[in-house]
Amino acid sequence: KVFLGRAIEFLSSYIESLGKGATNQTELSRKDLNGLVKIVLPSNEVMGEFEILTLPNYHTMYNLINQNRLLREARDLLLPRLMLGHIEV
Repeated sequence: KVFLGRAIEFLSSYIESLGKGATNQTELSRKDLNGLVKIVLPSNEVMGEFEILTLPNYHTMYNLINQNRLLREARDLLLPRLMLGHIEV
C-alpha cells in the first residue's frame, strides 16, 4: 500500500506533464494513461518491510506538518494583538 503510493507519487510530475488542455482544466487521455510506465510491485514481504521502515517517517512528517499548522494559527492570532499593543512582551 505504502510502496504503491510512493511509486505513484514518484511519477506524479511525469503524469502531470501528460495533461492536455487549457484554462486550468487539463485532462489525461486514455491513450496517454495506457502508455504510462509499468510499476513492478515487489513481493508482499518486501512491501511489508518497506512499510515497517518508512511508516515512522511518515508519522513524524504528518506530526510536523500539523505542528506547523498550529504555529501558523497561533502566529496569525497573536501577531495582530502584539502589533496593536494589546499584548506586552
